[in-house]
Amino acid sequence: MAVLQSVHPGLREAPAPRASLIRRLAERSGLRDGALRTALSRACTAGSLAAQDGRYRLGPLSLEEAAAARALLARTRGYVLGVVLEGEAA
Repeated sequence: MAVLQSVHPGLREAPAPRASLIRRLAERSGLRDGALRTALSRACTAGSLAAQDGRYRLGPLSLEEAAAARALLARTRGYVLGVVLEGEAA
């Protein structure tokens, strides 16, 4: 939801999702609560997400990457950008 809010103009003013909403969505996808808590915690630690007042927003790392992608897309119309991550999580 935090990613959708950052890119969809109609969702930008909506409040950031709470853990309870994220938990319900995860349950529908078959994700266990422990796995979800671990993923949210790691995303916050890495800077991909930021928790504030019980709500999850994009963190500084994700905001920086989104800004860089928007700048690149503005310069290179007509191309598709592929990002390949290296490392153990690739």
